[in-house]
Amino acid sequence: MANRIKRALVADDDPLVCQIITKLLTKNKIESFVVESGDQALAGLEDNPDFDMAVIDLVLTNGSGWDILDAIKKHANAKNIYTVILTGANISSSEIEKLKKKAQLVIKKQDFTVETFQDVLSGLLNKKK
Repeated sequence: MANRIKRALVADDDPLVCQIITKLLTKNKIESFVVESGDQALAGLEDNPDFDMAVIDLVLTNGSGWDILDAIKKHANAKNIYTVILTGANISSSEIEKLKKKAQLVIKKQDFTVETFQDVLSGLLNKKK
């Protein structure tokens, strides 16, 4: 039986970030569903129940990354969605700890590297479903 193509939700209002993430996903044969607002991300989760990954910015128009995280946790497929917070927001250490309880990985945009994200994708691709 052929492997199902992995799918990722990318929610970020920065077109350059979306372009970089999408390129990396495509290079790794992961289909991306890119949105730039919180409400679009929530609609995408509702319409597409089989995401394997979500890359979420915390600060979005019409909703927040926190809202998306809450929706993912309530999602029927939640345990199978590898969630990465990629944010430029100035967040406190206590907020980072709260995020780590809801997401598998928290990356500040200023600390983002292609190599680190490639490692994340490699882990996702090697994960058995």
